[in-house]
Amino acid sequence: MSKLFYFRLACDNIRKNKSIYLPYLLAASMLAALYYILSSVAVMTAQSGAKGSGVMVELLQISAGIAAFLAVIILFYINSFVIKQRKKELGLYCILGMERRHLSVMMVWETAVSLVITLAAGILAGCLLSQLMFLLLMGIARLSVRLTFQIPLGSVADTCCLFSIGFGLVLFYDIIVICRTNPITLLRGSRQGEREPKTRRLLALTGVLAMAGGYGLALTCRTSAEAITAFFPAAILVIIGTYGLFTAGSIVMLKRMKASRRFYYKPENFIAVSGMMYRMKQNAAGLAGICVLSTAVLLIISACTSLVAGEEGTLREIYVREGEIAGTAGDGDVNTVRERAEAWALSCGAELVHELYYYDTSFVAVRTEAGWTMDTGTAGEVTAVECITAEDYSRITGETLALNPGEAAVWYSGALDGRELRIDGMSWQVREAAQAPSFLIPDSITDNMLLILPSRADLELVSEAFQRSRPELVSHVMFHYWYDLEGEEEETGTCFGTMPQALEGSGLSISSIRDIRASRRDFYQLYGTLFFVGISTALLFILVTVMIIYYKQITEGYDDRERFRIMEKVGMDRREVRQTVRRQVRLVFLLPLVTAFLHTAAAFPAVCKMLTVFGLTDTRLFAICTAGAALVFAVFYLAVYRMTAWVYPGWRNQDSR
Repeated sequence: MSKLFYFRLACDNIRKNKSIYLPYLLAASMLAALYYILSSVAVMTAQSGAKGSGVMVELLQISAGIAAFLAVIILFYINSFVIKQRKKELGLYCILGMERRHLSVMMVWETAVSLVITLAAGILAGCLLSQLMFLLLMGIARLSVRLTFQIPLGSVADTCCLFSIGFGLVLFYDIIVICRTNPITLLRGSRQGEREPKTRRLLALTGVLAMAGGYGLALTCRTSAEAITAFFPAAILVIIGTYGLFTAGSIVMLKRMKASRRFYYKPENFIAVSGMMYRMKQNAAGLAGICVLSTAVLLIISACTSLVAGEEGTLREIYVREGEIAGTAGDGDVNTVRERAEAWALSCGAELVHELYYYDTSFVAVRTEAGWTMDTGTAGEVTAVECITAEDYSRITGETLALNPGEAAVWYSGALDGRELRIDGMSWQVREAAQAPSFLIPDSITDNMLLILPSRADLELVSEAFQRSRPELVSHVMFHYWYDLEGEEEETGTCFGTMPQALEGSGLSISSIRDIRASRRDFYQLYGTLFFVGISTALLFILVTVMIIYYKQITEGYDDRERFRIMEKVGMDRREVRQTVRRQVRLVFLLPLVTAFLHTAAAFPAVCKMLTVFGLTDTRLFAICTAGAALVFAVFYLAVYRMTAWVYPGWRNQDSR
């Protein structure tokens, strides 16, 4: 026997099964290209020398690691469809005299050929697209860099190593499956499961309870901390519930329809219910997978898009003016800061306008059944508290607020009990509630409180109380001085960048000097990278979704060939058969999309609260982005369904008669 016999046989098998192998190789090549792009863009970003690129590189490296893990999982998942369709062919080889070791050698060659094609196509596409993706990332992050064409050899080597390991693991799994399976079973492998599905009420009930639990966790979150804590358990419960309802709940519902004689014993209902019962038995797990992946795509795209679209709004909520100087409060501190800042602005050719200042102190309190305490070791609801004076509040908001000693105005994200507020021996009568400007709300994932007190002396008392409660921390009353600059772009930019020099030798304890322009650069870099990573992850999930739909079309079509003949033998005409089956197939493939929309709607409140950690509080913007993502994905999903319908053997079988 020629040494190249198995190689030629492997190539011939791939060619004859091109309807199965070409999408598999295309998907694997796209995975390789995507991983190479993430890895190479991380290298190019590190070499660009752009200011603040360190965080971008770290995020890209993390995303490349996640993509590597998902790529191996996806290879296994798509391979399961391929090996299922080839079981009959492999069983026939065994019947014709091939031993399992011969099959193993043949599969080694098939895997080697597939690996070479995948790496060649993937790395080539990655090399061509990585430069474009690098420019896209720099454009989103608003960084100006020079583009020099390069192919990072480290990324090429990492891609080759990763996919060699991935294909090796897939090959090992396939050989184990083939060697442990009886040839007769292989011949019947793609035809297994033709008996009527059993009613698994316990699994269906588990699915309902898991789904209800996941929805309940997502819908009842009050704070960002609760949303972050509950999101992962909620996602796990929803995934379990989705699989339970698709695999068992659908069968229970269809059997209840079948039990209704008045409904079931009508020609159109009889065929529809019976056909759907077998379809859901064979395809439930794959459809549940499509649903989960579609939900992930919708949430990732909508969240990342809203973060990028809401960057300016987030900055404007954080910055009441363009620049801020903050430090420990002392005698004449604000006047000294104002004089030096104004003089420096004039020296730079700019003018300091729209000044605003206030004093504050902040601490963390825990709400217990006995009241509020600054001891964070106590079990209870944690709240971040910001304290300012009534005079400063009136200056900031323009609302007149006069408080007597022992009184306070409170804005609280939760609900207060009664008209008195007690914290570690201090007490205030809550005379009236207050609205909190966004820049005064503590940047926290917990509950938030704005406590407005009569005087600066009250702020000192609160700071001293917190220092006594938490001696390991330093607590001060702080001053905040906000300002805008008027002048030419170059002069104002120079003034903001050199403002720390104006305050050298002032004798003030300055804790931070910041401006919206520098923060805007940091925001664009962080959120731009998150958007880039999010879209890359969404592409991975979309790729898997497309492959599942494609192979489901093939599986459905081959399974329906015999059903076509049976329906025609019992008296149905060809047109009626095609219409009936098409309605069933459309319903099967639309069910995951509709369920994904329900999952996304249930997750919406929790994701909104999680996005506040990134400073995005515009719920309307997130709702618009979510609706837009849902619309675009629905169009894409239906287009993929229509494009893959041509591979449906049942349609071709019918049309060719």
